Amino acid sequence: MLNEILQLYSRHAEFRVPAEYLNNAELIEHRVQNVPTEAQSAVRLVLSYLYLMDGPTNLRNPQYREAEPYLRPYEVILSRYLKSRTNGVGRRTYGKPALLHMRKVGYMCECCGFQDVRALNLDHVYGRGEQVFLVLCANCHNIKSRQFDWLGKKRSTTCA
Repeated sequence: MLNEILQLYSRHAEFRVPAEYLNNAELIEHRVQNVPTEAQSAVRLVLSYLYLMDGPTNLRNPQYREAEPYLRPYEVILSRYLKSRTNGVGRRTYGKPALLHMRKVGYMCECCGFQDVRALNLDHVYGRGEQVFLVLCANCHNIKSRQFDWLGKKRSTTCA
């Protein structure tokens, strides 16, 4: 079991968003040209949703499903994670501001710089009442959550 976990961890470079993809319409078009014509529109939409600062802010399941076979593993993870927060029930507590913030910080932890998208979380800085976010890795998110409750109030740090 430990060997399997170590093997998965050793692949973390495969799950980082390359900085050159961020806000790069030319690179997106290059990627789109390398997929079959019938899937190009869906792939363009998903890549624009992930990478362009002025890209779409909602991703529907049919377009996502059509594009998924042509996405890289980290793009599949990000698309699934973000569309659950910009569509349906997640839209109210996350929505467009969460997606825009993820794009802006370049899909990396704002505390430690960790970039493996499998471990990134959107954190409500002041609790779920306000749409102010931090992108945190699982470790930094856990540390922050132990210091502040879900309403943004500082927790007691003394032991009983």
